This record gives sequence, structure tokens and C-alpha cells, in this order.
Amino acid sequence: MPELINVVVGLFVVAILAAALLPTALTSLAGASTSGWSASSIAMWAVIPIAILISIIVLLFKSVTQ
Repeated sequence: MPELINVVVGLFVVAILAAALLPTALTSLAGASTSGWSASSIAMWAVIPIAILISIIVLLFKSVTQ
């Protein structure tokens, strides 16, 4: 039972931090100036927010399944 409480509290803390920090981070990434960058660099820059969200989901899934 204490393990379940640790998981629930951990997920709650991660959810609160993600809700507070992710919008600001994604807005900053979207508003960055990419003028002067090559086309391939700009294409990779658009993938970063998706990679961040996927990594957070994977980390949450790993913490729940342990």
C-alpha cells in the first residue's frame, strides 16, 4: 500500500510541474527565431516539442509500471 501512495504522490507532483512548466517551454520553443537556419534545422526544431511530450509520457508510464 505505501508503494501505491508513493506512485500516486509522484504522479501528482509530476502532473502539477508539467502543467506549470510545459506551456511556457513550448511557447518559448515555438517563438524562437529560426531565420538564417537551414531547412533541415528548422524541420528538426519543429520535432522537439513532440519529443518532449513523448519522453514525459514514457517516464510516467515507467514510473507507474514499476
